[in-house]
Amino acid sequence: MLLISINSYAQDSIFARGIIDTLTSANFWGRGYTNNGLQKATDYLSTQFKDYGIKPLKGKSFLQQFSYPVNTFPGKMELAINGKQLTPGVDFIISPESKGFTGEGQLVKRDSIHFVDLKNRVIVLLQDKLTFSAEQRVADFTLIEIDKKKFKETPMAFKANIDEMFVNKFNTANVCGMVKGTSKPDSMIVYTAHYDHLGGMGDKTFFRVLMIMPAE
Repeated sequence: MLLISINSYAQDSIFARGIIDTLTSANFWGRGYTNNGLQKATDYLSTQFKDYGIKPLKGKSFLQQFSYPVNTFPGKMELAINGKQLTPGVDFIISPESKGFTGEGQLVKRDSIHFVDLKNRVIVLLQDKLTFSAEQRVADFTLIEIDKKKFKETPMAFKANIDEMFVNKFNTANVCGMVKGTSKPDSMIVYTAHYDHLGGMGDKTFFRVLMIMPAE
């Protein structure tokens, strides 16, 4: 009996790992707002539900459609500080409300961590930790956060090519399914989880679970 239980647990772990490896692969591009990543995850989960006999919560579709605005960075994500090229997602991130910027400029030190180009409305911020997120608006400035452990110089000059696109109505969906009970059909247990993630930052970097993965 113990052997059967261990074997069943191992098989469940392998199955779960396969699902996670698929959803966090480069093909799903961080399950976010660029490269059709979130839609691919939606389609994949819907197919998995159907293949394993899970029924739609209501009607014939597993999907509950909705939309919201989001700021995205689908294209170029290039930055050089003091003539040194930095790697997106590793050396720096773009604050998610930032507007796009292409050009170069000079930075003025405001304090120990803030460096500003007022003319181009570009801010460089030195951070202990880089944390990306999503934003539903676009600011009138570009905020670049740099890992100060990896770049120990004083930022003085920069050159950037940052592609930004605001999506006013990003369409997505909840994926909902149901396994009807037999002993207590009038009761239910609800399991919920996020299947979306941070997506990508530029066309070469996506976010995978808690790791940032430069695309190969």
